[in-house]
Amino acid sequence: MFSARLKKAFEGWAKEYSTDGDYDTLYGQYLLASVAAGLNFTNKQALSHEQRLISYLYAAAHLKRYLEHFKVAIYSKDAPSLFSIGENTDSFLNVQELWEDFYEACDQFKSSRNIFVLIAGPIDCGQTDVCASLGHIPWSLVMDFDPATTSTGLYSVSSSELNRRRDLRLITRLDQSQLPPLDPSTKTYWYAALGIRERPDTLVMNVREWERNYDRATQEYLVKLAANSRKLPVKVIILWDHPEYVSSICRSLDQAFSETQLDFVFVTPQTQYNRPLVEKYNALHIELSLQQLASFLSRNPIQERIGTPIRIPDGDSQFLEIPIEKYNEVRADLEIVHLQIEQQQDHRDESTSRSLFMRGNRISWAELNANRDIPRPDITNYLKKRISQAIKARKISTINLKHYTGAGGTTVARRIAWDLHFEYPVVIINKITRETPAYFRILRNITKQPIIAIIEIASTSNDLLQYLYLNLKFQNLQTIVIFAVTRKYNLSQAEEKRQNELEMLDDQEAKDFFEVYRQEVRDSFANQPNVIQERLAQLEQLAADDNETRLPFFFGLTAFEEDFIGLNEYIRSKLEGMTDIQRDLMVFIALSSYYGDRDRGISAQVFSSLFPNHKTVDLNLILTNKLKRLLVRDISPDGIVVWKTAHSLIAQKILEIVLSGLKE
Repeated sequence: MFSARLKKAFEGWAKEYSTDGDYDTLYGQYLLASVAAGLNFTNKQALSHEQRLISYLYAAAHLKRYLEHFKVAIYSKDAPSLFSIGENTDSFLNVQELWEDFYEACDQFKSSRNIFVLIAGPIDCGQTDVCASLGHIPWSLVMDFDPATTSTGLYSVSSSELNRRRDLRLITRLDQSQLPPLDPSTKTYWYAALGIRERPDTLVMNVREWERNYDRATQEYLVKLAANSRKLPVKVIILWDHPEYVSSICRSLDQAFSETQLDFVFVTPQTQYNRPLVEKYNALHIELSLQQLASFLSRNPIQERIGTPIRIPDGDSQFLEIPIEKYNEVRADLEIVHLQIEQQQDHRDESTSRSLFMRGNRISWAELNANRDIPRPDITNYLKKRISQAIKARKISTINLKHYTGAGGTTVARRIAWDLHFEYPVVIINKITRETPAYFRILRNITKQPIIAIIEIASTSNDLLQYLYLNLKFQNLQTIVIFAVTRKYNLSQAEEKRQNELEMLDDQEAKDFFEVYRQEVRDSFANQPNVIQERLAQLEQLAADDNETRLPFFFGLTAFEEDFIGLNEYIRSKLEGMTDIQRDLMVFIALSSYYGDRDRGISAQVFSSLFPNHKTVDLNLILTNKLKRLLVRDISPDGIVVWKTAHSLIAQKILEIVLSGLKE
């Protein structure tokens, strides 16, 4: 696989260090050694016939080059067939080198440090085994423009292999709203870009209809995917040459991953159709046919780890293993927090070796194992005690953790899941479907133990929650514990904080967060003393302020600013659904905070012209609780109520999102 790189490296070394006459000697030895290696593998009986033939061609090609380089006369009318099998050896080696160029351009398909995206059109999958080899690659996203993909196309032949390696989700435009939080590091989202024939309501008939219906929906989906990509480099492999569709999706990817290294690799046998795009995106073009690419993949499968054994507690201080076929079945809806799950992924920025959790990413199991979260013992100990009591009661119980967005509720829930997964089977409910109760039954039959289930209620309707609860009760699964994490916006400061609620950090928690982020800032900006001084002063002020910005989210945002992950998605989620009046108010406040004196804020009475029938303007009544999470209500030195954005970057992002069109 690395012969082309070895050849180039050897030639460079030989030319640099050889003296007069030595280069030919060294090069001749290299060619003859290659002949010997090829013949050696030709005689290995354990190899397949095809592999032995390739080895023979490899030897023949290098022998031919040796004879030609040293001008050894071998062709004669008496020996016309000496190199008959080598007639196409140069072509073979050229294809081999192209494959190796492709392999290197894709960073050897290392999913721990890249996101891989495939763009494909209708594909003739007559050679089923060959096409199935595309399932060896750890795709995070497949943009499939073949409406017949599930019946005769690429999905039909490669999904089985891909599902062995990753959590595969087949989706269309109509399914986007039902998706749980996206996780491109472990899941493959197979996006049927033109719909699926078996679902006529999803079909798109032409480019114009695509641009009207799918293009915008696809852009929104890609933005969400980018927000969860941890800013890893994205490798986009394009196996299609349709100018309109490919141009559209390349543009959408370029916009969605604007803050990420994005590399386009076109793999098509001809260049003329995609040449403008290759030039526009400074892309690499590999002149390989799909059959050649898939054939090499089938002979040289990507060695991506399929996974560690799925083991969970059995209740007697021992562990049992879940059969891989059962694991693959239930993981469509449930993520099993099994032993060694932390080995599957580690959310780190390899350029700095720092944890991305501190920069706003959802905490990974590897980071929990390394205790990268900041301890919140009061809430975690209380909730673990409640869960233990519910398990002993042997009945279905619902335990609610109420929290502000950005208060760390998801981190606390995952910390509890991690701590308890050594004692009980624990799952994360990614989505609720008609099959979800059956998946619980499968796990219950295997484990014979109570199951702790955690779900983000923010992304789940009450009807679905009720459906799951009633079905579990009907099946008499009395030892299931539903641990619900809810979004909480309207807790007033006057209301007493309950033990199962997360709101603003108390003084001790704020001090703990300040100490951790102080070290993070010093480590991350070691060569920028001015940045360290400025950020530490802001963090110290945040820890001291007793207001609604004293949350884990704002500690991360203050420490890392533009490098904070997920800010766009956070703000978009708050702005969606606002009225025209609310939009205008948010823009004016953002303008005041960004271009004016943010510390002073802006009085609500400035907007009195928008409300002629009101003597006073009370933004508390006009703005939704979601919108107010982006703002701070303060009292000026003159005793006037003023409003400002919670951070200058929030003001900037509000202006960017709203003024460019919320849905664009």
